Amino acid sequence: MKRLAALPLALLLLLGSAAATTDAATGARDGAYGIPFFTAHYVLKKLGMTVARVTVAFGRENGQLVYRQVTLPAGVIAWFRHDRITEESLLAPGPSPLPFEYRFEHSGDGAPKTAVIRFDRKAGMASGHMQNGDAVRVAIEPGTLDRLSLQLALMQAVAQDRKPLRFTTVETKDKLSHYVFEDLGSASVVTPMGRLETRHLQRLWHAKRIRFDFWLAPSLHELPVKLTQTEEGDDTSLALYLQSVDWH
Repeated sequence: MKRLAALPLALLLLLGSAAATTDAATGARDGAYGIPFFTAHYVLKKLGMTVARVTVAFGRENGQLVYRQVTLPAGVIAWFRHDRITEESLLAPGPSPLPFEYRFEHSGDGAPKTAVIRFDRKAGMASGHMQNGDAVRVAIEPGTLDRLSLQLALMQAVAQDRKPLRFTTVETKDKLSHYVFEDLGSASVVTPMGRLETRHLQRLWHAKRIRFDFWLAPSLHELPVKLTQTEEGDDTSLALYLQSVDWH
């Protein structure tokens, strides 16, 4: 079953100086779902080398709530590849981040690839197309997300101390995907803004023997400050690190 293409790390996000960032977060005046609007910058590293830069933004554009992620190659990789991957979730107003449309665009050296998934909550269906042209049509459950809005939903759930941390997404043409996160407790993480106390979450993808670890900072509205992907039998891992964040 083909999934929407993306960088190996499915989930992402953010920065400041420890004190300055916390003050900015507290002083943020606009937002939705209990999360202030922001623009955050990350680097993706493999074997200590920066291979991509990721910008994540949550805000309101022309009255519409939009969550967007843009990924660009970096470092030596940028000498050979010129990819630009843009994902967007258009979100409905309400108590939780529910998308009514998801958009994906991959441009660069080859032919552009696009995908669109539209959510009809009344009909209980999601429809659209994958980037390979396959039509998407799948029955959805209440609260079903796309893989991008899952990030906001996870932050909100952790902030509200909801258990269990289970989510359903549309990522394939005719099947729902399910995510379960285990809360491993508190952990101190060194970041570009200093040492932060975080909540350590973990997700196991048993079929692929891959482990995902997430560290979310309560002082930053549960924004992840570090994410890693580790494959069984491989000591190296991909890691996403927060570099900076601006609160709007």
